[in-house]
Amino acid sequence: RHEEAIAEYRKSIEVGMTPERCKDWSPRGSLWELQKSLVALARFDEALAVMDEYLSHAKSDDDHRGIAIAHKIRGDISREADRHEEAIAEYRKSIEVGMTPERCKDWSPRGSLWELQKSLVALARFDEALAVMDEYLSHAKSDDDHRGIAIAHKIRGDISREADRHEEAIAEYRKSIEVGMTPERCKDWSPR
Repeated sequence: RHEEAIAEYRKSIEVGMTPERCKDWSPRGSLWELQKSLVALARFDEALAVMDEYLSHAKSDDDHRGIAIAHKIRGDISREADRHEEAIAEYRKSIEVGMTPERCKDWSPRGSLWELQKSLVALARFDEALAVMDEYLSHAKSDDDHRGIAIAHKIRGDISREADRHEEAIAEYRKSIEVGMTPERCKDWSPR
């Protein structure tokens, strides 16, 4: 019932912003949910416009984390619409905003890096995708995220396999299993 949800989210935004923005309230929550319903209906241009509005509010709130997240979601929408070059630009903007001048509190570039490699693989830009996963791996190590390290090696294996670099893929899968199982199996991770 996405059409009904869309109408309700739009009403929420209208009420919250009329005659001016309510004190201690932001339309970003409703905008976030609105774009999800629009994407579910493959109304990608409308969803991007909604995220532009979200981005505008994040900027006016001086919320760098929110700005980084908005660009990541714009990337997700563009990737869903098979606009991979646009998605790549949005993911890179997300990382740039989220890491400048220093890493935003309660934010990690790994979500944007993860999605960025998907668009690069879709365009058969395998070396770039592997470099992105190296960056992901670096952040997983600095976050001391053993599970994230194991997953990064698995994804590096997937990319290598997709690029017909099977020996590299095998080495990455073995590294993933080694990291994921040492000194014991990582929580919420499986070698399958």
